Amino acid sequence: KAGSPSVFSYFHCGGYAASHYTCKPMTPTIDRTDQCGPCIEDNLSSGRAPWFKCLLKHGSCGHDDDWCGPCIRNNIAADRPPLEGCGNFDVYAEINYSYRDGVDGPFYLYLPQVDSFHKFHEAYPKATFLLNYRKFESWVDSVNRWFAMRERYVNSDIRGLPAGVGGKDSQLKNFYEGHYDYVRKFVQENPSHALVEIDIESADAGKVMEEAFGIDSICWGKSNSNH
Repeated sequence: KAGSPSVFSYFHCGGYAASHYTCKPMTPTIDRTDQCGPCIEDNLSSGRAPWFKCLLKHGSCGHDDDWCGPCIRNNIAADRPPLEGCGNFDVYAEINYSYRDGVDGPFYLYLPQVDSFHKFHEAYPKATFLLNYRKFESWVDSVNRWFAMRERYVNSDIRGLPAGVGGKDSQLKNFYEGHYDYVRKFVQENPSHALVEIDIESADAGKVMEEAFGIDSICWGKSNSNH
């Protein structure tokens, strides 16, 4: 909801090995005959993020073993580096994970960039963090329009947003702004990291990215109309 498809597309355009939501190849094989396969294949051949609009079209695509989120979650639970075995990428544009408790159960979110931010610091003390943001009103509007996303926030037990909280905009705003404040303070206290902040709604977003990463600003653009 804060422009991760644009982040992925920007670095992909610039020639970096970039991941968006998935950490393993998504091209359909003989074992992948579900309805999302052609959508994923079309996205990859067009240089878009693998899952671009596939979930909106089909509701569910499976392939849990290919997603970054479960890989990271298993690593953290086993006290391994978060990204171990999760692909060899220069950029991880989206690492959260949405899942459901059973076929008809409630939806949940796993946000390692929120709950386990310190683990990334411990494993990658010189990593550059990209803090992409937008004004809260735009973000919450996107959350409300995305399939069951508001429900996922309310159901999940997230640092700064306990389970059952988030039904009110004021509660989500406290969580939203609190996370950004947390990251800024964390990097100030751990200056081995670089922090690049980008307002995805700013007309200067491409210029800011170019100055920070050296990739032409022409590579920046909104890849998802509901991000």
